[in-house]
Amino acid sequence: MLTILKLRAIQLGTLVRYISGRFVGYKIAIMLGVLAFMVLRGRRHQVRDNLINITGNASGTWRNFVNFAITYADFLAIPRMKREDFKKLAQLKGLQYLDEALSLGKGVIFISAHMANTELAACYITSYGYDTVTVAELRGTGKRWYEMMNKFRSHTGMEVLPLEDTSTPKRIIERLRANKVVVLLGDRDLTGSGVEVCFLGKRMKLPKGPARLALATGSPIVTAFFVKGARKYRAWVDPIIDFRPTGNKEKDIKNITQIIAKRIEAVIRRYPHQWHVFQVKWDELANCV
Repeated sequence: MLTILKLRAIQLGTLVRYISGRFVGYKIAIMLGVLAFMVLRGRRHQVRDNLINITGNASGTWRNFVNFAITYADFLAIPRMKREDFKKLAQLKGLQYLDEALSLGKGVIFISAHMANTELAACYITSYGYDTVTVAELRGTGKRWYEMMNKFRSHTGMEVLPLEDTSTPKRIIERLRANKVVVLLGDRDLTGSGVEVCFLGKRMKLPKGPARLALATGSPIVTAFFVKGARKYRAWVDPIIDFRPTGNKEKDIKNITQIIAKRIEAVIRRYPHQWHVFQVKWDELANCV
C-alpha cells in the first residue's frame, strides 16, 4: 500500500512539476522542505547528527531538508527533458579526465556520492553521449518502485542492473571490457560486506566493489560530483586515481577504498547541507586514530 502511494505521489509530482515549471516548482519544494523539517522528527535528528559529525555543529539543519526537496523538484522534471536540456543544468569541469580514462580501453569505474541530486547527475553525464551503466537496489525498494525509478535513471540511455542479481558482477565486468562507464556510489555500504576505512572521522564500512573491480579488470577509477550552486549545478570529474597494486589483495582493496573515501569526504565537508545519507549510526562507530 505504501509503495502504491509513493508511486502515485511521484506521478502527481511529475505532473505538477511540468505544469508549474522550475521557478514555481522550487517554491513548492522549499515549502515542502520546511514542512518536512518541522514534522519528520526522526529524520531531523539524523540530519543533526550528520552535521555535528561533519562540521561540529547542527547549524542549518533545515537547509538539508530544503536542498533535498529541491533536488526532488528537478528529479521530477526528468521525464520531460531532452539531452540538451540536461547539459544546460550545470557548469562542467574536468571532463578530459573521463576521456583520458576511456582512452585506456578498459572502461571506467566512475564513483560519486549521495550529494545533491544523484539521479539527475547520472542522466547528466549520460547526456554527453557516454555509454553508462549503474547498479540499483531492488530488494529493499520493491520491484514496482525499482522499475519506476529506472525509467528516470535510464531516461538518457543509462543501463541499470539490479544489485541483488548474482549475475550483476559478471555483467559489470563485461561492460568494463566493452569500454563503458560504470557509475557507482561510494559513500554507503548497502550489502553490509564493505571494507572499514576512515571516513568523516569515524571507522566506517564503505563499498569494496569499486576497488575489487579495479584490481580485477585494471579499469581506472575517477571520482565525480554534482552539487547545487547559486544558479546552476556544479559538476566536475577528478583526475584518475593513481594506484599501484602491491599484490596483497585485501590491503589493496582497503587502500583504494580509503583514497575514494578521502575524495568523497572532502566534498561532503565542503557541502554538508547537500549530503543525503540518513542511515549512519554515529554513536556506534569508533573514532579514527
